[in-house]
Parts: sequence; structure tokens; C-alpha cells
Amino acid sequence: MAENRFALIVATSKYQDPDLKTLIAPAQDAEALSEVLNDSNIGRFEVKMLLNQPSHMVNEEIEAFFSERKRDDLLLLYFSCHGIKDEFGNLYFATCNTVRKMILSTSVSANLVNFICEQSPSNERIIILDCCYSGTYIKNRSMFNISNTKKSVILTSSNAVQYSFQTYAFDRVIAHSVFTNTLVKGIWTGNADLDQDGIISCGELYQYLGLYMKHILHPQSPQIMLSGESPYDINIAQTPIIH
Repeated sequence: MAENRFALIVATSKYQDPDLKTLIAPAQDAEALSEVLNDSNIGRFEVKMLLNQPSHMVNEEIEAFFSERKRDDLLLLYFSCHGIKDEFGNLYFATCNTVRKMILSTSVSANLVNFICEQSPSNERIIILDCCYSGTYIKNRSMFNISNTKKSVILTSSNAVQYSFQTYAFDRVIAHSVFTNTLVKGIWTGNADLDQDGIISCGELYQYLGLYMKHILHPQSPQIMLSGESPYDINIAQTPIIH
């Protein structure tokens, strides 16, 4: 696996616009994912987390995250929030200051994230999106014929028309999203290492997520896009050693 591994985790659970419902899962999911990615025996990522920050700050942090890197760095960007589409089918990630009627200026555009990602010196990138309509990111990337010369994996919680769901604990207080909770457990337990070679690739993680969703008959269809070499997968973690 790449020696220099960096992750930026963006999660928004609280919203000023009354049209955007408060979410419980993003903060919980961000903490859980940060822990497993940062573990020196598993993900080995240097992790930075943005929780409930306004759109201008998130945009600035994303640009800095992708631009201030080297060619051999592995970069991982994760979003957990409301996903919103405009009338033209463009996807936006809602932040704490997002106003639905002014999403261009108060949210994070998925197309802008795509553009910033492509300008990065880094040759290896992972994008993980846990929000409604997250598959739109892949759909629009394909439509716009984004360059596939760099090695990227995009993993989304749903397709372009599906919602993404939270799941509640018995006390109804602690919640995680079905997608991120399954993803974290797959890495943390090593169950996502389907070929049992000690390494968990994004492709294996996608297969693991799909199998679990089908097992519980859940109405979400995770999506994946591999680009670069044909096809190019990226290793996201090592299988933890269970004592």
C-alpha cells in the first residue's frame, strides 16, 4: 500500500435551512470511519475531519487537501450529508449553511469536487459518498468524459435516484447510515477481505457492501467506478490482526 495516505472526512448533521432535516448518522459515521482509517494496523491514513462546517470552508479545505500533495500520495475524500440535485440533475453536498433555493452559492458542488480532484498532483484517489443520489457523481463524471489517466476509485452509497438511509440503535439515540456502518464493519473485522490475502481493496469493499445489502433486502444499490489502468483498483486497508 502507498506509504503516504491522507483522508479528509466531511460530515454535516445540522442544517440552518428548515427544509433540510437534522441527521444523526453523519457525526457518528465520521467518527467511526476516522478511527478505522487512522488505525496504524488497518488504514494507516492521516485523517482530518470537518464536522458541520459552512460551504466556503469545506470548499477551501478540499482544494487545499488535493493540491498540497505529491504524486505518490494516496488521497481519500469522504462525504456524509444530505445530497441535493438541481433541476438539471447536478449533485450538491449540503453543508450547515446550505439554503435549498440557493444551492449554487451555499453548498459544495460535486462537479467542483470532481474538477479539484482531477487537478491534484496525486495519482491515486478514493472518493466515498454517503448521501442521497450519490450515484449521480459517477453518472455525471461519465457524461462529462472526465479524464481517466489518473487512478481513481469512486464508491457511492446509492445510485443516481435512490435515497440513503440511517439505521437506529434500540435506544433511538445513536444512529449510523446503513452504508458507512457496513463499510466500517467490513474493514474493522476483516470480513471485506474476500480473497483473504491480508489486503482490502475498494473493489472487495464494494462487493462486500453489495452482498450485505442484498442479504438484508435493503433498497440501496452501492455503485463503484474504477479509472486509470483497466480497471485500476486501490487498496484501502490491511486486514486487522485479531488476537
